[in-house]
Parts: sequence; structure tokens; C-alpha cells
Amino acid sequence: MTEGKVSFVEKVSDEDLKNAKSVFPKFASGEFRVNQPDAIRTIVLSRKKYSVLEAPTGMGKSLIGMSAGRLLGKTTYLVHSRVLQVQLANDFEGVPILWGRQNYKCLRNNDEAIFCDACTHRRGSACQFVPQFPYRVARGMAASSNLRTLNYDYFITATQVPTSNFKANDLVVVDEADSLEDVLISHIGIKIPQSLLRRMSLILPNYKTASGTNGVSDWKAWGVKTLNSISIKAKKLEQEIHLFDDLVTLAQANAMRTLSNLKRLMTSLEYFVECVDDKWLYEDKTGDGVYGYIQFRPIWMNQFLAEKYLWNNGSKFALMSATFPPLPVLSKLLGINSSDIEYHRFKSTFPVERRKIVVDPVANLTYKQMDSEIPKLLKRVKEILEEHKNEKGLIHTVSYKLANEIMKLGNDRLILHGASNKIDMVESFKKSDKPLVLVSPSSERGISLDHDWCRFIIFAKAPYDSLNDKLVNSRIYGGNIGQLWYTSKMLMTVVQGCGRGMRSASDYCRSYILDRQISDAINRNITLIPEWFREAMW
Repeated sequence: MTEGKVSFVEKVSDEDLKNAKSVFPKFASGEFRVNQPDAIRTIVLSRKKYSVLEAPTGMGKSLIGMSAGRLLGKTTYLVHSRVLQVQLANDFEGVPILWGRQNYKCLRNNDEAIFCDACTHRRGSACQFVPQFPYRVARGMAASSNLRTLNYDYFITATQVPTSNFKANDLVVVDEADSLEDVLISHIGIKIPQSLLRRMSLILPNYKTASGTNGVSDWKAWGVKTLNSISIKAKKLEQEIHLFDDLVTLAQANAMRTLSNLKRLMTSLEYFVECVDDKWLYEDKTGDGVYGYIQFRPIWMNQFLAEKYLWNNGSKFALMSATFPPLPVLSKLLGINSSDIEYHRFKSTFPVERRKIVVDPVANLTYKQMDSEIPKLLKRVKEILEEHKNEKGLIHTVSYKLANEIMKLGNDRLILHGASNKIDMVESFKKSDKPLVLVSPSSERGISLDHDWCRFIIFAKAPYDSLNDKLVNSRIYGGNIGQLWYTSKMLMTVVQGCGRGMRSASDYCRSYILDRQISDAINRNITLIPEWFREAMW
């Protein structure tokens, strides 16, 4: 791959498409779905760096991205969650997946709480298991493969290392790309927990805003001083770790994790000192007790930051999702010039009658009305459960608080996952022969529940970002584009969430929208909803 040169091919024949698909056993003998060949050609033939594909849920975007990768060369396929990585590994046999080292068990110690991020292998204390080090094996397979699947977090973190094996790509496929900006902002920003502030006696910045002549300069000076303090602590901890015994203990594992966290924070502080300007926000949440923190974040992505963290790591990018915000918003969110984007919108070929969207706003779940409106919501949820008493379903709750209210219905079909056991719970849900209903605050994207895995979906509440978030407020009240972003993001999440159970033309799934906040937003902003979604509403 030549730096700055966009990868493309001159022509893609039907035979080329067939050969690209043939390497994937699950798809080798079948035919492409309608629109998949056109979508693949759109990516590989485009001479622009960014191909944006707005494609309906169930169109088969993963096969589109994987096949395009086969035609273009070295390809990294990015998803936002480990759940989707597991799903892709099942669908595309032989395409390696890679997670962060904290997800692989340490072979040096049998303690269930010790993972590869606690590895103490070093000169003078070599580990006999290094050749079988699970993370190293997985990383080697991913690095040597022309196709590999990573998650956003790992890719952004790994590619900041100058010697990374994942920087040079002919194509980077970004699945569910409408959620990419959230990940970028979280990586670029700095968040220091209250516990670290106290433990290291770190001072707070003098200025809470970047306005005036002293704001940004004070923040930079604070960043340099904090970086030096953390660097001293990290070096001292490294010296202590060199004295560890060969056997990894839980205490040693915690020390290794602490060192790793300090080093990540040091990297973030270095970028902060280099990049911070008057378009950043500072939040002091130290008054929130043990969960308190301070945080710096850019209000909007800019081209410099976006290229540094993402766009410099590929010749071409294919951004795929069922929904995208309007082009001006997308350009601002991702730090891309709109002239560098080739935008394609595909229609759904699935029968409308098999993917009905029932808009039934029985409750108005605003913050002030929540307590009085939840009983109305629960009454309708109970009725829908009875209407689909022999079928599996999914309930989007947006928060655990609302999820717990729904669980109080006492229906033994309802199951709720936690933050740490989602993968296991989803797999158990799929394997069960009972008509279970998954209650989830975080399954609007990525998860695929084909056929009998999901016959109905309930959207219980509008998935608006919290207005208590200073970044959200700054965007909304900082200009017209902020309000457009806020509304379109919520509606995109609704469209995504209603597509989790409609995965093919032979599938069927009915969705119910129960919050008036969603229906009102649709009525006021109908053009923000894809045409294929609008035609299914009744």
C-alpha cells in the first residue's frame, strides 16, 4: 500500500465476486442477496477514500465487507463489540478475531481472575508458556492474515503504537459506523478517576473553561505537570514489578494492570498537551464521591485528531450502517471532508408485511413524567408478551433502571443480562427452546437474532443521550447542527434496534415503539428516517 494512495481495482466481474465469496464455507454455495454485488463493487471500484453505505438491517453487510476485503487486499474488519466479533467468527470460518490481552487467560497461574494483561514475563524471569501465550498466538494469527476482525477500541489503541502490525491496510471496514464517533471521542479524551487523584495528590486545573487568554495555556501546563507525576509513579511501579516472583499472584496481576492503566493515561496526556484547544470541555465531577473524576473531551472531532487516531491507518475505508446522520453532521462527527465521501443508499428488499413497525405511544417517558408513565408502559409490555406468548423477543430499555422495572413484571420468560455476562446470556438465550424474552439496555446494534431467535421487539424508551452530559449540552446549544445531531442519533438507534430480529427475506419480526418521545421525534423529523423503515410503520 502506498501512503496517501486509495486502493481500488479497475473492474469486478461476476466471477470475481463468486471467487471472493467462495473462501467462506458458510456462504460459498449460496447466491448473493439482492444489492450485495452492487454494494461490493461500490467499495472496491471507488476512487474516493471513504465509501459510506447506508444499507438496511439484514442486507448482509458483513458478507459485503468481507468480500470487498478479499478483492482489495489487506483488510481489517472493525466492529464495536466482542459479541459481534464472536458472531463474525461463527459466520466467517478462518478469519481470525483479536481482543485486548485482558480477555485471554494467563497460563502461568490457574487463578480465574488472572489474564494475559498481567503477564510478568521479562528477562530474568522468563515464562515457559510464552510460545503458547494466548494473546500472542491470537495477535500473530490476526497480524499475518489478509482478513482479520478487531473491535474499535483495540484497533484505535493498537495503531497508536508506531510498530503496530495493524496500521497498513488496503481497506478498513467499519461496521455499524454510526457509533464510531463515540469511540473516537472516548479515546481522545482524558478521564482521571477520583481514586487516582487522591492517591497521587494530583492537583486540578485552575481554569474550568478554555475561554480567555489563560485557559488553554493553563490546561497544557497542568497536563505537563500531571504527566510528569504519573511518569514517576509508573517508573517506581516498574521497578517493583521487576522484583516479583516467577508465579503470578493476584496482587501482582493488579499491579500490572495499574501500570498498564498509567501508561495509557500517559499516552493520552501526551496527545492532550499536543492537541488541546478552546474547543475542548473540562468537567469536574470530583464531588461524586468514590465514582468521581475529572475529564477533558473535544466538543467535536476535527480532521487532525481523526487522522491521527483512525484515518491514517488505511488506504480506503468502507463505513457501513443501516443509518447515518445527514452528510454535514457525519462530516463534522468524523473529521472528514464531505468531498472525500462517496455516499450510497440501498433500499430494503424484504417484504414490508414481514417487518412491520407498530407505533403505539402509550407512555411519555420524559424525566419529569417517568414515575407516572411507567405503569402505562408496563401494562402494554405485559399485553405484548401475552400476544407473543409462544415466541422469543427482545426489549430495548436504554437503561438498567428501566430494565429492572420491566423485570418486576415477574414473567419467568424475561431474562436480563449484566454488564459483564452479556455474551454468555445472549448465547444462552439463543440456545434455549423456551420462548424467552431478552431485556437489554445495550443491544440496539450488532446483535443478530435470526428467525425464531426473535419474533418481536419492543422499544420501551427513546434512546436519547443524557442531557446531564456536558458534551451533549455543548453540542445542542452550540448551533443548529448540534440539535440535528442529537435527534438523528436517537432515531438512528431506534432504526438499528428494530432491525435486530429481521435478518433475511424469509424472516419476520414485528417491532413496537411505545414511547411518545420517539413517535413525536419521527413526526417532526420524518426525513431522518430511511424510506425502507418509514414504509413499514403503521
